[in-house]
Amino acid sequence: MKTKPGAAPSASAERVALAARVIVGVLLIYSGLEKAAAPVEEFMVVISGFQVLPEPHVRLFAHLIPWTELIAGSFFLLGLWTRAAAVVCGGLSLPTAAVSAGRSISSRGRP
Repeated sequence: MKTKPGAAPSASAERVALAARVIVGVLLIYSGLEKAAAPVEEFMVVISGFQVLPEPHVRLFAHLIPWTELIAGSFFLLGLWTRAAAVVCGGLSLPTAAVSAGRSISSRGRP
């Protein structure tokens, strides 16, 4: 059943949105904590493996990404600035997805 534009979402839609927000928030917090607790050099190796950042920037991003995940995950979990948190999550996810897709496409046809 379609709702009118501007109508309030149904209770079930709100529950699904809440569940999704909580799941994404918990995953981001967990991911950020795992990275922040490990030596930064371990995450630098992972970032370097993507070969998308100049070497001088790898350390900076290895320090920033875990804390960005923690903050965005906390916002999701608490329901604060959820749209801004979603934009940040997209900013974290899109480069990884683009590199993975590019590698998948470029490896086709190889034995």
